[in-house]
Amino acid sequence: MLIVEDEGGVRELAHQFLKQAGYNVLEAHDGPDALEVSARHIGTIELLLTDMVMPRMSGLEVSKTLLAKRPAMKVLIMSGYSDFHMDGGDAERIATIAKPFSMSSLVRKVDEVLNGTASPEIASRK
Repeated sequence: MLIVEDEGGVRELAHQFLKQAGYNVLEAHDGPDALEVSARHIGTIELLLTDMVMPRMSGLEVSKTLLAKRPAMKVLIMSGYSDFHMDGGDAERIATIAKPFSMSSLVRKVDEVLNGTASPEIASRK
């Protein structure tokens, strides 16, 4: 799993939550860093967990770029904006989760996305 979050505290918290749940976690502080981490990582990245709004490159841009290189990867976008939603074909491939989140809600959503039981966009905002 690759976490991309420009706010260090949020990135570290998500990392700790997911590590405690048994996931292997890679980290990146922004989009360009995520592309470098992905390029260096030889193994599979099953899930991209990325913030939506970041400097230099949005979470959606990171997702589209990495999905072109890793089409089997699942995507979960975090957003602190209550009116956030996905449009078009990407809504079918990308799930969302609202910030702030608890450990249990993040782990539950990650499990749903990885198991293919998460509904895109709307269900993730509960």
